[in-house]
Amino acid sequence: MDAGADSPIVITYNTPLRDAVTGGLTSTVTEPSVADTKGGIVLAAGNWFASISKDDGQNYAFRNPSSAFPSDGFEWCCDQVVIYDPTRDLLIWYLQYVQNGHQNIGRIAVASGEAIAAEKWVFYDLSPLNVGGWDDEWFDYADLAITANHLYLSTNSFATHGTAFSEDDSFARAAVVRIELDDLAKGRPISPMVFDAEDGFSLKPTHGANNEMYFGSHDFAAFEKGIVVFEWAENSDTIVRHKFAVHEWSNAGRESIALDGTEWLRRTDFRMTAGWAKGRSLGFGWTAAQDSNFRHPHVRIAIIDLDAADPDDRVRQAHIWSDEYAFAYPYTAVSASGSVGVSLHYGGGGIEGVNPSHAVGVLKEAHDGSYSWMLQQSAAGTNGPIDGRWGDYLAVRPSAANAGGWIATGYTLVGGGSPEDIIPRVIRFEEAGIAPTAAAVPPVDHQLREKLRQLQTDIDDMAKILDME
Repeated sequence: MDAGADSPIVITYNTPLRDAVTGGLTSTVTEPSVADTKGGIVLAAGNWFASISKDDGQNYAFRNPSSAFPSDGFEWCCDQVVIYDPTRDLLIWYLQYVQNGHQNIGRIAVASGEAIAAEKWVFYDLSPLNVGGWDDEWFDYADLAITANHLYLSTNSFATHGTAFSEDDSFARAAVVRIELDDLAKGRPISPMVFDAEDGFSLKPTHGANNEMYFGSHDFAAFEKGIVVFEWAENSDTIVRHKFAVHEWSNAGRESIALDGTEWLRRTDFRMTAGWAKGRSLGFGWTAAQDSNFRHPHVRIAIIDLDAADPDDRVRQAHIWSDEYAFAYPYTAVSASGSVGVSLHYGGGGIEGVNPSHAVGVLKEAHDGSYSWMLQQSAAGTNGPIDGRWGDYLAVRPSAANAGGWIATGYTLVGGGSPEDIIPRVIRFEEAGIAPTAAAVPPVDHQLREKLRQLQTDIDDMAKILDME
């Protein structure tokens, strides 16, 4: 996991969020999300906390999501997602509220420009009823992604059966909601468009998409053997479906024993947690169980070329696995320089293994078309969870403060196996030797450069005079 001095991964920032800035409201199912802005704001959020820095991550302050906004009759809990649109200098914070037996709301809070540092949020409340006309349903397990013009919210929706606060309700549908970014940035009323599917679960949007959004799901008609990709063009109301075969994998219970004897992946399931787009090349990732080919749970990656002429070239697969321990909960994003970065957990292997830990990395493609993942540990855990719970997702974003790099979340247990022992982290990382993008390079001041050259000439002349004396 440590690639050593020649590692192509450089971690430039690695900060733990301790109790003072999380309010002690951590969980082994932390689900941390993060984004940074061009103005030096970093917002991190997870179960059950939010932390904000206004000095580019040097200092953080706790924000309590349960009291940060009006309740409007709904109790807050617990999923949160944060994302930033650099084009509009728009910070977006999604908060999910508890269902009351009939509905719940997902609140989209936005701030742009100077309002970000001032924490002057404008918010919009979405519900299954006001988005899709679905009564007695509630949203859960959200993600956010952006394209050139739209915000996309993906979420599942469950039937309430008239019982408040229940998490045992039956699945109703998966939905993707599309909202104009310009409306959010200008604080205007929004007109959401929605796509829903009853034959898909946890539709995963792709980060890095531009003029089309792609989202993926497992193909339940060919479960463990196929995936479905949905294509939604920016200027269209029509969804195009594509189906692809993938290597067969196992959805059995994920079995992974940490160094301290805890079973840390009891909660893990088949949901896609990673999605990215580079033009018409897409990637999706999820956590698979151990099987006859893989000793431990591992991350399955399907890389799809929608325009490949040869059907045999449309899907390539670059799994993340080890014979020593498990990998789980991948999350991916495309940097400004066009590389795919990943944040994920690893652990297990028993008495010769490791406790749940965290790593970041980059996908590398060789000239022959093969892929490899270069990973670097960001934090080592001292314990596994005593309740066997971990998850459900992480986050990685293109860093607005470090063009060409990423900002990511991770977490570990330190000093014990209880929820209060969780330490979330905010990490920035980049590829060694990768130059910043052109947009990040300041314009050349030719007059200043000429003055510096003249100053250097004067210094050289003075040095020669001193040598003669």
